[in-house]
Amino acid sequence: MQDQNLTAAQQQQLAVLQLAEVMKEQKEMLKLSSRCYQQCNPGAPSKQLSSSQKTCVWRCAQRWTESKYFLNQYLMSQAGAQKDASVDGTMPLRSVKDPTEGYFA
Repeated sequence: MQDQNLTAAQQQQLAVLQLAEVMKEQKEMLKLSSRCYQQCNPGAPSKQLSSSQKTCVWRCAQRWTESKYFLNQYLMSQAGAQKDASVDGTMPLRSVKDPTEGYFA
């Protein structure tokens, strides 16, 4: 375990950072829940959601989660490309997909 080599102060600081990360994730989840609920259940709140409202909330949350995942992957790849470019002093070329690819048979 890596935590065994840390001092008590470092362990406490690590625990605080982990708690802050959990709180950040919970805040994001509440924001997502609120956004999807308002989108899928306009008007006065009810005691229960209909089947279609539940499906709407689920799909909304899935789209948001997938979008966040792909955005994070893209940003990480860009950061890696910039890091690689700084090592050899060149800027990497981005591959651009031909918009007509597969259109003409």
